[in-house]
Amino acid sequence: MAYKVQFALTRPSTDIPWQNNLESNEVAGDHGRPAELVAESGGSFERTSSPDGLSMNTVYTFPDIAAWQAYHQAVAPIWNRNDVAGRMNTAGITVAVEVIENT
Repeated sequence: MAYKVQFALTRPSTDIPWQNNLESNEVAGDHGRPAELVAESGGSFERTSSPDGLSMNTVYTFPDIAAWQAYHQAVAPIWNRNDVAGRMNTAGITVAVEVIENT
């Protein structure tokens, strides 16, 4: 069984930095923690970018929905502390989230 979720981000210009990677404006200690939580939850992720640099897709793969839920529960406070959604909205970055496999 596998559970895959895709986050598709689009920004209006390459001058606008991605706001979801916690590389800027991060709360101390949060940098790199989301990726660690993926592994701790038994998952993996693959990130790809479009040739023009305006879109980025991240596909998270977990053994099942329970593992995804464990990851999401652990990472949500980090996203909230760092106001990731608010920063993306302010920067004009759109986000589409889709479950692409649930077997």
